[in-house]
Amino acid sequence: MQTSTEALRNRWNTIAKTYSFIGKTLLTPALTLARMLKIEEAKSIFEAGCGNGELTLHLLQTLPSDVKYISTDLSDNMIESAKKRKEELKDKLNVTNHEFRVVDAQDLSGFEDESFDVYVGNLFFNLVPDEHKTLEEAKRVLKKGGKIGISVLGKRENCTFFTLWQDIIKKYEKPDDTPVRSSFHLGDKEKLVNLFKEHGFEVEF
Repeated sequence: MQTSTEALRNRWNTIAKTYSFIGKTLLTPALTLARMLKIEEAKSIFEAGCGNGELTLHLLQTLPSDVKYISTDLSDNMIESAKKRKEELKDKLNVTNHEFRVVDAQDLSGFEDESFDVYVGNLFFNLVPDEHKTLEEAKRVLKKGGKIGISVLGKRENCTFFTLWQDIIKKYEKPDDTPVRSSFHLGDKEKLVNLFKEHGFEVEF
């Protein structure tokens, strides 16, 4: 079962209202990705599924000033929240060539081929309706020799925080009866590695 792009956008537009606390808890795996990618060496960075900008705003304070950095999310409300947070922190930010954009990671037609050194996406890839389209677009916008770093939820039984979070959302947010594919569907290591290899990536797990 797959979730439509519009249903996914609507869901995250709703969650955006209460996402601040959750966003902070996701910074640790995001920074792990950034370290693995040696993101401080990149001259151009594409971030998919940036949410309310937690990783972005951390990196904008630490990266060299000449980096080109585009942060994207499918949710209009998430991007609006990220822009407000960026404005509040503007006096602390090093990077000036940065923007937040509402973008569907499955369609990066607004970006030229081989535009970025690094593509990073923390806990978003397991949510996209079509992971194949997403990977093909990521590969297209990456420069030759560029790096992609993604994280996904693992096995459901090992992710009790995220199952608790989903239960809380169901209880307190507006009910949404749209059928949704499990967020844990890419939690199998072999399945995930094979998916990336299928699209021509060399994998370091």
